Amino acid sequence: MNKDEIEQKAAYFLTCENDGFTKEQKREFDIWIKISKEHEFTYKKVKKVQSLYQSLSKDIKNEILDSVKKDIKRDSFFRRYKKHAFAATILLFLSIGFLQTNSYLNFNIAHNYKTDKTAQKISLPDGSNIILDAKTVLKVHYFKDRRVIDLKEGNVFFNVAKNNNRPFIINTKEIRVQVLGTSFEINNQKEKIDIEVKNGIVSVQKYDKSYTKELVKLTKGRKISFNRSSDIFSLEDIEIKNIASWKNGVLTFNDTTLKEAINDFKKYKDMIIFLQPDIEKLTITGAFSINDFDKFLYAISQIHTLNITKKAEKIYIYRKN
Repeated sequence: MNKDEIEQKAAYFLTCENDGFTKEQKREFDIWIKISKEHEFTYKKVKKVQSLYQSLSKDIKNEILDSVKKDIKRDSFFRRYKKHAFAATILLFLSIGFLQTNSYLNFNIAHNYKTDKTAQKISLPDGSNIILDAKTVLKVHYFKDRRVIDLKEGNVFFNVAKNNNRPFIINTKEIRVQVLGTSFEINNQKEKIDIEVKNGIVSVQKYDKSYTKELVKLTKGRKISFNRSSDIFSLEDIEIKNIASWKNGVLTFNDTTLKEAINDFKKYKDMIIFLQPDIEKLTITGAFSINDFDKFLYAISQIHTLNITKKAEKIYIYRKN
């Protein structure tokens, strides 16, 4: 565990302590704090910084938060806060990196996540877990009265700890999802949004700045697809075992177009693929390992009688003459 990971874990445990440890969190903390002196030292340092921060006046706190959000340059810190040396010290401490990656936990500053070719798991202090698929971008806001996720793009599986006093909200451009405690997947794509529920109940809402309207309450084993261009949604029953199968290294397709399926594979590996336009909407059903694209190519070539040609690290897919 490197320095950044230790600081992140320390910030996580501090927020757990402030909220009130669960038995599992307390057990995990007791083990972690005893692993090394560095763990203990970092935790005490995090706790001290938060204590110092909380002792500041409200006006100075707001100035610090605004400055951190704007990511102003280091050399302007003390000029701006020369009358408040104490606040300047705290601001400098935050800006140079310590707790910057964890600040949303300690100071209610939003934290951004972006994945490339691998998945990433995020644990919130309330016990909720978020798993980001490859090529996913989101922002986490963790507050005492609510938990808010802004999902910019990509695919995410949520396992939400139940808390009737702290709703869990996920925002996309047009769709909002609100739950109290459940597990579900959201796939925010350019052309559509898919939401699948593994457990519990999910409220799916259409919203913009002027209004919010509930579209449906999704229950276990149900899926909603919202088409952005037509502004139409559809509902269907699904196999629960196939929800977020990518977490286990498997891509599951159910009448998925070849274009969509290939784009899914391309999230995990850089590939240059030329797909003949008139076969983009042909469909595929089946499960394939993320690391076995060749098996997928063989399957579609047999199902749809296609030619697959590889030339200089480029793949061409087209109909047989």
